[in-house]
Amino acid sequence: MAFAVLPPDYQLSRSEVVAFSSYQGVKYGSGLSLAFDVTRRKMSTIRCGQTTYRLRHPAQGFFAPARSNGAGGEFLVEGFPRTIVGTGNSPDEAHRDWVRRFHATFQQLYVMRPFEMADAERRAWAAIENLVDVEKYRAEQPLILLQIGVVHRARPYPQIVEWEDGTKERVSPERMPGEFAAYKAGQSFEALVHRNPITYKIVRVEYVKRVLKGAVTREETEKLWNSTRTSSDFPDTDWD
Repeated sequence: MAFAVLPPDYQLSRSEVVAFSSYQGVKYGSGLSLAFDVTRRKMSTIRCGQTTYRLRHPAQGFFAPARSNGAGGEFLVEGFPRTIVGTGNSPDEAHRDWVRRFHATFQQLYVMRPFEMADAERRAWAAIENLVDVEKYRAEQPLILLQIGVVHRARPYPQIVEWEDGTKERVSPERMPGEFAAYKAGQSFEALVHRNPITYKIVRVEYVKRVLKGAVTREETEKLWNSTRTSSDFPDTDWD
């Protein structure tokens, strides 16, 4: 929803002038190259931690000082749902709060099917899709898999692994945790693997854990569970 344009004869009340005076002439942005003055910020991407959202076109964010209590204010971004409001004692703090609220809202709606959304959620997601390149976001998200493998070749360090499905793959030490460099040929392990969703190549391996030889496999565990007798196998009885 676009921001309303203030009438030309609009005048700030004295309390608003006092609340806003502490920010006059102060540039915010913590060294970022993006323009961020007292009232507004131009945004082309939204970053929250390791997550990046790319906008289809730049959007303007606005910081408005509080109308009461004489401190703090709110941060909103033109075109985004008005339910996403950042608050803070300074423009930077309010902007960071807005980013976190947007991040939480996006992730909640991203995993929902349209029929699972209420009307308000559906409208909010439509507004977000109109501004955020959701397709690009989806393409940039790695596949995260828990895989079990064995070191197939290690001369002088692990170079090729064989996964449990029989696939052999060359691995780069730079993309593996440090401890993996000490694994020898024949060492079984499990790993949390981040893969490119398009090429399926390893982006990085978050952690590895040695698996003892002779450990029970997943298939053996399932067979053992299925062979276990359940309560339905026993005759009816009572507590007496």
